[in-house]
Amino acid sequence: VAQVRGTIKDCPGADPQKDAEVLHKAMKGLGTDEKAIVELLGNRSNKQRAPIVTAYKKTYGKDLIKELKSELNGPLEKLVVAMMMSPANYDAYLVKGAIQVGGNCQTVYYANECTFLKSHTFHPEHGKSLEDAIKNDTSGDFRNLLVTLCQVAVVRSLFHNERFQKLKRILNY
Repeated sequence: VAQVRGTIKDCPGADPQKDAEVLHKAMKGLGTDEKAIVELLGNRSNKQRAPIVTAYKKTYGKDLIKELKSELNGPLEKLVVAMMMSPANYDAYLVKGAIQVGGNCQTVYYANECTFLKSHTFHPEHGKSLEDAIKNDTSGDFRNLLVTLCQVAVVRSLFHNERFQKLKRILNY
């Protein structure tokens, strides 16, 4: 399996504490400075975004992802929240949601979009392994398809970043 890297590169000199402060300021008071949020997160790699969540919690005592959800809406909210999760946790979140809505074509799409989804990532977040969730909530050939997809690393590179760049163009950020 080839190693996949996103197109957002590490920002030299990025400081999670300062980034947490910028995000807090962007969400403080009336209105939300969406441009500041997009500008900051769009210039931090996934590896650099994770420590921002920790710094925010330590400094402000709040969950950054929950704060972002409450301040943003629509496609921007979904994209920013996705960017703040690890790729594996986001994949698990999508698959769990798709399974819960009845295992339709959307489930296949999300399962196919999973990038290196591991059952050990799904388990702590959702209480059971991904494979067990699929076996319990689906049946027949559809179940067999999803279990097979679960067991194989399917590579879909650059998924989050392409969506992010498209949204930036639409919003003129």
